[in-house]
Amino acid sequence: MVRAYSPRVSVVVRKRVERRNGVSTRISGRTRIIDLTPLLGDVGGVQTHKDMHEMSGTFSITIPDQPERGSGGIVDSLYGLIEPMDYVEIRFARSPEEYATANLPDGLPIVMRGFVNSVRRAESLASGTPARTLTIEGHDYGKIVQIANLLPLASYATNQDYQSSFPIFTELGLNPVGLSANKFVGTLVDRVMNPFLLMMREVAIAPGDTGPVQVPLISSDLRVFGAAVAPYGALPPEFRVLDYLDQWCDLDWNELFMDDRAAGPTLVYRPKPYLRLDGQKIQDVETPFALNADNRPLVLADVDVISSRLERSDHDVANFFWVKAPRAFLVESRTLTYNTYSASAGSPPLQDPDPNCDPAIYGLRPLQRETQQASAALIGRNPADETETPRLDFETELNAWMTRRRMTLADLNRDNAVFESGSLSIKGNERIRPGNFFDLTRGDLRARYYAHAVSHSFQPFRSFTTTVQVERGTGFYERTRLQSGPAFAENPRGVYR
Repeated sequence: MVRAYSPRVSVVVRKRVERRNGVSTRISGRTRIIDLTPLLGDVGGVQTHKDMHEMSGTFSITIPDQPERGSGGIVDSLYGLIEPMDYVEIRFARSPEEYATANLPDGLPIVMRGFVNSVRRAESLASGTPARTLTIEGHDYGKIVQIANLLPLASYATNQDYQSSFPIFTELGLNPVGLSANKFVGTLVDRVMNPFLLMMREVAIAPGDTGPVQVPLISSDLRVFGAAVAPYGALPPEFRVLDYLDQWCDLDWNELFMDDRAAGPTLVYRPKPYLRLDGQKIQDVETPFALNADNRPLVLADVDVISSRLERSDHDVANFFWVKAPRAFLVESRTLTYNTYSASAGSPPLQDPDPNCDPAIYGLRPLQRETQQASAALIGRNPADETETPRLDFETELNAWMTRRRMTLADLNRDNAVFESGSLSIKGNERIRPGNFFDLTRGDLRARYYAHAVSHSFQPFRSFTTTVQVERGTGFYERTRLQSGPAFAENPRGVYR
């Protein structure tokens, strides 16, 4: 029996901005919710895209433009009512019945929350009949990270002249000492991003309203332990928050992304959860899996795949690893002696002899990165102000930190020639989210993939498809483990059986 699906979608705009005499003001005294779901129809559609390698995800909503009742009963088209920075919620599911007991709004899981960037209307008579469509584009909550700024110079206008060697720490109300990486990220969320969102919340309540439109605040899921951020060597004081996060969060070893969860948007900061070929963890972090309706790791069948493009390459092969800590040089120049590394007793090798990146096969391929952090020994300290003995101890610990960073860098890149990457186009599946692993079965083969980007395309009454950009795939590795006949194993129902 062939299973039939009845996917559902929900798209709601919560008004935050209105235009009065050409001037932007916060909305007040009217219905604040515009449900676009009934307008999607045959010509409409919703597309979302989220990539782990980019802070902000995107959405695009296409509907026919039509009149809608606005302020004071005035009727205007949706083009005239929807404004940049209005709040949007997008929900959909292939099998809505799986969420019947979850008590979710509209009975559907959240796929993306965000804010409108642009509203575009297209009108045409090209086909002989009038056509008027409206396209609403925007970004998810990563937009807040992108537009939030730390500008100590702006404080001069309010007579708060910050005279400090550490303007960013002063702006955040922090002491100029080392603090944990988790606290650093959490402080930016609590003292920069969420105060900005609080200003965006509505204050006026019209008669009959259930309350003000609440723009959800950002929660934090911080799991990088044992790492510290130093106060010295900062960027110039006028920079976007995103620039600070990109520079100080050691993203060659960690991940930083916005995740839309049922409880609200969440900024996740964690070590890269990559696995070795044998499935063992590389770093101490919980392995994230996409979950099915039974709350178990998701396994896709080959019948779910519409098309695929997978490849292996030696492009990212590396076998000589080096890590520097440029911020530490501002504290103790003798750390530079670490750059004159010698293979002393007990020191791990710089060159990785593993067969999957053997220099005899692939040639000598260097990979050099910089760590902007230090070990937890820096927390609460400023070694630049300490006496000789503590500074020497810190130098020793810093060198050990750089060595650990180098070993982890090698672990994260050791098998790049074996792992598969590419894209899978599958039947629409809202359960696959960026930053999660999932399994794919093809015949008797079962491989694991890490989804780093996910795009959904929902076209009511026509199609619901998902495109997943994957990496760290074990498909080829699993083939090589078979004693015989991989071509037969992956096609058990084909012409060969």
